[in-house]
Amino acid sequence: MTIYNDKAGIRAGAATVDAFGRVCQATPVFQELMGVSVGADMLHADIAERFPASLHQAVAAGGEWHGALTGADGIPLLARFHPMPMGQSGVGVLVVEDLGLAQGQQSALLRFARGVTHEFNNTLASIQGFAEIAASFDVQGAPMVGRALQNILRGCEQAGEAILMARIMAGRIDCKFEVVDIGSVVGEWCRRRSSLLPFAVQLKFQAEPENVMLSVDVSLLETAFDALWDNALRALDGEGTLLVRIGSSERQGGHVVLDVQDSGAGMEPDVLAVCAEPYFTTREAEGAKGRGLALARGIIWAHGGRFFVTSEKGAGTTVRILLPEGQR
Repeated sequence: MTIYNDKAGIRAGAATVDAFGRVCQATPVFQELMGVSVGADMLHADIAERFPASLHQAVAAGGEWHGALTGADGIPLLARFHPMPMGQSGVGVLVVEDLGLAQGQQSALLRFARGVTHEFNNTLASIQGFAEIAASFDVQGAPMVGRALQNILRGCEQAGEAILMARIMAGRIDCKFEVVDIGSVVGEWCRRRSSLLPFAVQLKFQAEPENVMLSVDVSLLETAFDALWDNALRALDGEGTLLVRIGSSERQGGHVVLDVQDSGAGMEPDVLAVCAEPYFTTREAEGAKGRGLALARGIIWAHGGRFFVTSEKGAGTTVRILLPEGQR
C-alpha cells in the first residue's frame, strides 16, 4: 500500500511485537518517535499502554491493523501492524510514521500564498477601484467603453475568487469554530447525499464511539467532505462500496479520525504522490480543475489537522483526516 502524506518527507521506524503486545526490538527512529529507548525498563509496558484495543486484538489474532498511536510529547503517529510469517520470532512488526509536517511543504506553501495573495490583492484592489470610478461616469455615448469596464469588474471578481482559493489551499482562512457532535454532523451529510448515489454503490457509515464533540467550522469542513465524497464516487464509477468512518479505537494523540474510503480502482504511485497538489488532475479532458483535494487539505490545515491518502492499484483509496480535539 502506498501513502500520500501532507508533508515533504516521511520518517518511519519499526519494532517487533510479541504475543502480549510488548515491543521486543526497535529501530532508533521508532525509539525517537515513541520517546523510549531499548535499554529503558519502561520500554515494554510504556508502549503497550498506548495501544488501542483494536491493535491488541490484531496482535492476538495475528491480523493486520492500521491506525494512529500517540508518540513522544503527544504527537500523533500513523501506525500499522503486520503479522510475522509462521516460524519467525515475534508475532509481528509495528511501523510508525511521523505525521508532523516537516519544515518544507506546508510552511513554504503558506509563505508563497501569503506573499502572492497580498501583492496580487493590492494590485487587484487598485484596478477594481479605478474601474468602478470610471463605470460611475456617463458612458452612454461610448457603449464599448461601458461594456469593457463591466468586463474588467467581472474579471476582478473572478480574480478575487482565485485569491480566495489560493488562501484556502494553503490553509490561510479564518475558521468560525463551533462545538458539534462530529458523528451526527457527518452522518447527516451522508444521509442527505445517499439518495443521489448510483444504485450499485453501497454506502456504509460508522461512528464509534458516539457523541464525540469536536470544535470545527461546519461549513468549511462540509466543503472538504464534498471534495472527498465526489472523488470517491468518481473512483467507484457507478458501483462498489463507499465507507465513511469516524474513528473509534483509532482516536489517539488528541485527534479524531475521519476516513472516506472507496473500493474503486485505486491510484498508481506517481499519481498518488501529487494527488492533493493544487490544480493537479487526471481528468483535464472532462474539464476538471484539480482543486478538490487541495481545497480539502487546506481546510484541514486551517483546523490544525492532518491529511493523508492511502491507495493501491486495484484495491481502492482511503483519505484519512486527523482533526484535533479540544475547543478553540
